[in-house]
Amino acid sequence: MEKLSIVNNLLDLMAEETLLLEEFGSREEEIRSCINSNNWNELTVTIQKLSPLAEKIEQVERTRDDVFSSLRIMFGEQEDASFYHVAFHLPARERDICVELYRKLKMAAIRIQSITMSIDSYVRTVSGTVRQILEEIFPYQKGNIYSKSGDAVGTQSEPLVFNTSL
Repeated sequence: MEKLSIVNNLLDLMAEETLLLEEFGSREEEIRSCINSNNWNELTVTIQKLSPLAEKIEQVERTRDDVFSSLRIMFGEQEDASFYHVAFHLPARERDICVELYRKLKMAAIRIQSITMSIDSYVRTVSGTVRQILEEIFPYQKGNIYSKSGDAVGTQSEPLVFNTSL
């Protein structure tokens, strides 16, 4: 009976974590939309909503990992045993449910990873383009300028050119 309650607990935690990750992915989609539309106020609000959600995901993940570890130990599997090695020991019905939830969990994590990579790529591209444009417009601010002590300093004002031949 103990084994069945641990398995049911694992299934519940996997389902909960999948829902949380899907919600996190939706929030990241909102972030991407805010960045694309330059809606900085909404971006700030959305980012603030992510922090408690990330904490909840971390908490559920830790609990799920502990339950999985206890199940793995119960079945006599090694510490580095894969999910499928442990799931193999479950009764067919629970194994099928567990494997399906595992796939959904993985897909939610992969979706988040792809959204995050797309946001990162977009932001890096835009900032690189802006930097190149600014370097063309203000060539005197290109590269680093150093003080006598060797510290990098920025230019404080625009340079003046005097025609002394007049």
